[in-house]
Amino acid sequence: MMKRVCLLVGFMLGGAAHSVAQPPPEPPSNDECTGAIEIGNGMTMGNNIGATTSSPTGSCGVMGSDVWYSYTATCTGLVRASFCAQYGGMASYDSQIAIFTGDCANLNEIACNDDFCGLQSNVVFPVVAGTTYFIAVGGFAGSQGSFTLSIFCCSNLDSDTSHVCVVGQPASALIFPLFESRSGKGTLITVTNLDTDRRDCGNGFREGDVCLLYTYFGFDPDLGFCREFNTTECLTPGDTLTVFADQHNPEQHQGWLWVEARDPESGRAIQFDHLIGSAIIVDMNTDFLFHYLPYGFRSHANDAVLDFEISGDACGRAFTDVDGDDFADFDGREYDFWPQELRLDNFFQQGGTAPQFGTDLTLASCDVDPFDGSLTHVNFGVWNNRERRFSAQLDFECFFRGPLTDISNITTNLAGDPNELVIGTRHIQTGWLELIPSDPILGVFHTRISGTNFAAGHQLEFVGEFGGLCDFNPDHHPCSLPRVD
Repeated sequence: MMKRVCLLVGFMLGGAAHSVAQPPPEPPSNDECTGAIEIGNGMTMGNNIGATTSSPTGSCGVMGSDVWYSYTATCTGLVRASFCAQYGGMASYDSQIAIFTGDCANLNEIACNDDFCGLQSNVVFPVVAGTTYFIAVGGFAGSQGSFTLSIFCCSNLDSDTSHVCVVGQPASALIFPLFESRSGKGTLITVTNLDTDRRDCGNGFREGDVCLLYTYFGFDPDLGFCREFNTTECLTPGDTLTVFADQHNPEQHQGWLWVEARDPESGRAIQFDHLIGSAIIVDMNTDFLFHYLPYGFRSHANDAVLDFEISGDACGRAFTDVDGDDFADFDGREYDFWPQELRLDNFFQQGGTAPQFGTDLTLASCDVDPFDGSLTHVNFGVWNNRERRFSAQLDFECFFRGPLTDISNITTNLAGDPNELVIGTRHIQTGWLELIPSDPILGVFHTRISGTNFAAGHQLEFVGEFGGLCDFNPDHHPCSLPRVD
């Protein structure tokens, strides 16, 4: 972003303007590096009002009016220091930030930023646990104001996963990556309400009453993108509901499903961390093929809003659309984050001599907009049992389901150790997958054995928070799904 410094000079013709000069504010105590205030992880509130410009100061742009902090790293990895709202920071002015190593007599700049998120700054820099770093907070061309500086130290993807989705725990929203109604198959979708509270809320509804908005994103192979189908069901306290996907959603035959808790009176999305569920894929004879649990997304709206009388329903449950944009934001406030990366812990080498193993992979993408001109790109790491990694890629729109051999032929010849797993006379090679996506994704897999009706599967494991504090990819933004009210 290009910015110019403007000087406005005013004068009066035919007379002189008189004013009483006000003394400039006193510089803050941390005006220079030698007065740096010690801070740690979390939020630090401050201001640079009255600050002077130090030497040295940040090299990014025209930085001035800087104040200083010292930070001792609590981990070896990466630190994010930010004024961006998405990471909990803010600034009332055009901020800049610079990071230095060394001591105040011999400073060495290692990072500097101006205008990462609008006019606000954000830096990511490598750290070693126990090492002290100096942080200069200033303003473009000496701009001044107040700020909240967010700092977090990340040693790996799992440094902060307190607000990532869960599996097998109660939540306010459930996402089923697969419903299947093609070729003689069906999907039994179950949602159970664990809230058994029958106290009256004064509006004819009870504490445990809840409605559910089912949003099916069904993939249309002719159009090449997903179409939505919505329907609503209501549960009483302690109630459970199982539906056949093809009867519940007669318009679509394959895709993924999002279930969101709603207030029975207003229909608005609410914080209701009492929902669990499951999906069972069956054949035309209603024989069970495999079973998986949905990903659960808890709401943290109660932590993000202050006025519950305005922002909650008659039962005191917070409305989850905290920013009022009619989107469900999986940003750690409205709902948990989607995972940053997925893992498949094990698969058998595909094909080979009988009995043959075949594994199908299903992926659901948060990018459900068919008109944004972009596909979801996934980089795969295909690992064999000799710790060797192969690479593969996949691009898809909204939803993918197919055999592992569609992703890479390496899955048919892993070049691993054939003697690690021996069953009878059969030597079976195994591997595992890591999935690194461009957009937030969820997934399930199932493995079948040729010549049998046996199949088994489960949801994919995951690490990190997509768009969270420890996701340092600047192109990653939290998942946001359009709501239907």
